[in-house]
Amino acid sequence: AELVVDPDARTTVGNAYNALNDIGRVGAREVVVVTSRFHAPRAQAAFRLLLAHRRIRVTSAFPPEPRNLRASLGELPLWLLLPAQLWHARRIRR
Repeated sequence: AELVVDPDARTTVGNAYNALNDIGRVGAREVVVVTSRFHAPRAQAAFRLLLAHRRIRVTSAFPPEPRNLRASLGELPLWLLLPAQLWHARRIRR
C-alpha cells in the first residue's frame, strides 16, 4: 500500500484529479479517500466520477467523530459545484 498526500490541491476535485497519475502508476485496484465524516461522501463521489472508466474500487475512511450537522449542511451547496469542478479540472489539466 502507498499513501499519497497532495499538498497542492485547493479543491476536492483538484486533489482527486492530481491523484490519477499516482493511481495509474502503482496499478491501484482500490482507492481509500481519507477525510472527515461530513466530507467523505462528496470526496468519494469525486474520485468515483473521475475513475468511472477504470475498474477501481473507491471507499472512504474517516475518524470516529460525531456527526456535525452544520458541517454536513455546509457541504450541500458544494455538491452543486461538483459537475463544474470536474469539467474544469479535466479542461485545465489536458
